[in-house]
Amino acid sequence: MTQMLDRCQGERKTIFIADRGYESYNIMAHVHEHGLKFLIRTKDMTSNGILKKFSLPEEEEFDVNVSVVLTRKHTKEFRNHPEKYRVLHRDSPFDYIDEGNAFYEIAFRVARFKISEVLMNV
Repeated sequence: MTQMLDRCQGERKTIFIADRGYESYNIMAHVHEHGLKFLIRTKDMTSNGILKKFSLPEEEEFDVNVSVVLTRKHTKEFRNHPEKYRVLHRDSPFDYIDEGNAFYEIAFRVARFKISEVLMNV
């Protein structure tokens, strides 16, 4: 997907839509760097996904802005502040952190909404 994003030039009205499995900081950073828009469906915040460490409302529906600083530095300061930092594993692909740039701040919107009523027979 990052290759597709990098090839998209001049099409600022494009919105990239992806399903679960595409939620990664690298993909979001590529979208941001190219000035594009995206919508990615993720696992719910109660699952073990990208949203798990964010302090999100415990409501069925919300729309909030979040921001996080990404780094590969495994210091105690960064690991102990998951509300501000995400320490990326050295094997996790991320194209905007290197020896000259140890940090990358990314901000995005998280919207949660109810998609159906679950009916159960009691």
